[in-house]
Amino acid sequence: MSRVRIRTAELKFSAENFNEPVPRQKFFDGKIFSRGRIPPSPLIKFLLHSAYDDLMDVMKKIKYTWRQFQRDAEKLAGLVPKDKYNCIVGISLGGVPLAALIGKIIGQKKFYTIGYHGYRGTKKQPVIKKTISYNPDLKNKKILLVDDISDTGRTFKKAYGDLSKNNKVVSAALHIKPKTAFIPDYWLHRTEKWIQYPWDYDN
Repeated sequence: MSRVRIRTAELKFSAENFNEPVPRQKFFDGKIFSRGRIPPSPLIKFLLHSAYDDLMDVMKKIKYTWRQFQRDAEKLAGLVPKDKYNCIVGISLGGVPLAALIGKIIGQKKFYTIGYHGYRGTKKQPVIKKTISYNPDLKNKKILLVDDISDTGRTFKKAYGDLSKNNKVVSAALHIKPKTAFIPDYWLHRTEKWIQYPWDYDN
């Protein structure tokens, strides 16, 4: 009889503990994520963080297809008056396929490439160094300078400055970021999201 009473008391005690509300757990980026009664284990926290990071990456990323690229290249080629340029310069890497396709669309065979590499100079003044030179005879031309995106705008601004010394330059891009330091003369889309272009490596 006493054994039954003890067992009943144990069950009652366990049930009371289980039903007691547990304070909300602030474990997910400082925000209240769980209203559950049982605090999550470290493994659950890790899995939730990983799932959240993956979800945020998907939400912030635009997967830009070849079909979209061709459609937008046609639109961009139609925006820029043909009398504004007689050759095209693509900023490596993303501007090269764009320059090539625009050249195909409008029948412009004069196509050049210019490339830059950024590295740390000082904290306030990063340095952009030219790594791929355009044709040295590219002078007194009307140039259409293109890139896939004006992100920070530093590379675009540097290329525009270099080419403008001896040429008339108009600029164009598929995308621009809201805080870019360089807004091209012609562009199609403004976005804060990370864009994965068809030529980007995705491992």
